[in-house]
Amino acid sequence: MLVEKCVFWNALWGNGLEIGFELNSAEVKNVEFRNSDIIHIEAGAAFSIHNAGTATVTDILYNNIRIEDARQKLFDLAIFRSFYSEDGKITDVERKQQYLNGAWDGVLTVTKNEKAAHSKYKGKIKNIVFKNISVVEGLFPFSIFYGANKNHLVENIIIKNLQVHGKKIFNLQQAKFYMDNVRSINLQ
Repeated sequence: MLVEKCVFWNALWGNGLEIGFELNSAEVKNVEFRNSDIIHIEAGAAFSIHNAGTATVTDILYNNIRIEDARQKLFDLAIFRSFYSEDGKITDVERKQQYLNGAWDGVLTVTKNEKAAHSKYKGKIKNIVFKNISVVEGLFPFSIFYGANKNHLVENIIIKNLQVHGKKIFNLQQAKFYMDNVRSINLQ
């Protein structure tokens, strides 16, 4: 699937270019976003893959995208439990008790003792390429790469030619990346 030559504006809820949440197919693959502009992202991420299901998200390309105003996150690739997940079907009372207020909307906590039971409901995110991404104005937002556990990783992420305000970003520290349960993020 190709999404090309688009202009995106997002207000309070959601993300700019998102794949997710309910990903309960075997795979989500071969998606390309290119030659587009993200004008405004108020509270989400410019680029997000939120896998709250069992799918493997693979072979996704974001190429030649410009961002003018992303106020919270630049990249947000995460595998987690949400109330949209199959393992998130709980009562409203439980949902209020387990809701994790933070960087993601709808995410539910999973205690250390519950991780093994919830693992069968998790997928993967792999082989994702971001190429020629430019933050041209506004803030330089942070990014999150978050796998659910050692068997459900965010892996093999390539970021080629990331530029912020006209300057190329050369290392992960400069890029303001937060990472957990990740394998192979390559900034070129």
